Amino acid sequence: MTEQSYDVIVVGAALAGCTAAILYGRAGLKVALIERNPDAAAYKQICTHFIQASATPTLRRLGLADKLDAVGSIHNSVNIWTHFGWMREPALVDDQGAPIFGYNVRRQVLDPLIRELAKTTPGVDLLLGHSVRELVFDQGRVTGVVTSHEGTTKTWRARLVVAADGRNSRLAELAQAPTKFSMNRRSGIIAQYRNVPLKHGTISQMWINDAAVGYIFPNDDGVTVVAAMPPQADFARFKADPEASLAAYINAFPNAPDLRQASLVSDVLQIKDYPNQTRPAVAKGMALVGDAALSMDPLFGVGCGWAFQTAEWLVDATADALKAGQGLDRALSAYAKRRKRQLAGHEFVVTDFSKRYRLNLIESVMFKAAARDPEIAAHVFRFALRITGLGDFLKPQAVLRALWINMTVPAPA
Repeated sequence: MTEQSYDVIVVGAALAGCTAAILYGRAGLKVALIERNPDAAAYKQICTHFIQASATPTLRRLGLADKLDAVGSIHNSVNIWTHFGWMREPALVDDQGAPIFGYNVRRQVLDPLIRELAKTTPGVDLLLGHSVRELVFDQGRVTGVVTSHEGTTKTWRARLVVAADGRNSRLAELAQAPTKFSMNRRSGIIAQYRNVPLKHGTISQMWINDAAVGYIFPNDDGVTVVAAMPPQADFARFKADPEASLAAYINAFPNAPDLRQASLVSDVLQIKDYPNQTRPAVAKGMALVGDAALSMDPLFGVGCGWAFQTAEWLVDATADALKAGQGLDRALSAYAKRRKRQLAGHEFVVTDFSKRYRLNLIESVMFKAAARDPEIAAHVFRFALRITGLGDFLKPQAVLRALWINMTVPAPA
């Protein structure tokens, strides 16, 4: 059995793993990017293909934003319908006056693109087709992995091992990282179409009608991703004829496109049970990023954005310590604290909404006002796009303004 050493081992060459590898490589560190799939063009299929605006600064830092523009990705925004009417996303800008937006791009385009960027980053060795069999421990700390590749077993050692291997993380399992599950009462049916007669142009649409939730996401190359998220109790009715059932479900929403006029260009993916799942940011000296750390209800479309961001936060916290050869535990603790600070409020909202089919009191107040007032709409969308946190969303002045709007401004036509 052969052995090789690196500064960092990243396991999983999708969004989070490639982001970490690229940024560590640019910091001057030697990185092994290990991926069990031998196909460089492999991509994740169960995804909303929606990247939150909060991740756009990370995409720009990677140099990925220009590449996404070049392949025709959509600068996303979304209009949301509830029984209070349409909340239309206003033209948001950041502190410098630059437009705020995310990206709609299919994973079959995005995943190979970022993997190629990682492969060509100096200091990064992309190792496809290597499956992790064991972890290497030193005094209870993860310090490497053992892989198999084409019948050959190899040991890889590093000062830091990063688990970026997804929701069903093999590394988290081997490290016995505790996993917390939270009920998600909705199921998911997702498919891709061409020639969808879009009613809102390239603006995404979302409908929340008590238990019934649906999306359409216009994407690159004229493809639209369509998602239905009905209660699990209604999942069985999609089994016999998924395409027709999905079309009927979406067509029932206000101002929805008629999918019977569109062409299905993918399988209809059906997921009955997808509980929210969280793990610690650090386990036995091993860092967890992306879905290996947080895999939440796809209704909120946070997976891609949080994959980019958690990987960036990890590198920013630990790169200097790795180069200096000291202070790594303190740096990992800083990463864990930042993840909690940035995402704890959003995690709470996601897990809470996954358990119920109706808007709560504060959601009703804010959504009702957002359908009537552009200022409240901007406030709601900044939170929904993960630009601001729960504390900002619940500021008393915003809630009081929403209550005043609801009492004084007539409902939209």
